[in-house]
Amino acid sequence: MTANTDRRRRPNPSPAPGAALEKILEQVKELAEQVNGIAAAAEAQTSTAHSMAYNMHQITAASHHAAV
Repeated sequence: MTANTDRRRRPNPSPAPGAALEKILEQVKELAEQVNGIAAAAEAQTSTAHSMAYNMHQITAASHHAAV
């Protein structure tokens, strides 16, 4: 068997377990940052929606009071 044939039969060396874990941790960190950003945007939208609902209620009450 030649060295070339022998080389083809060997599986590709996998990265060190520590390196693979570091890559996973980095991806988890990036995902957590995205989730936090989405949560902050959702909270801001909720706050805006509540504010708009309150203001619409105030406008409705004022227009009913003015009509009386």
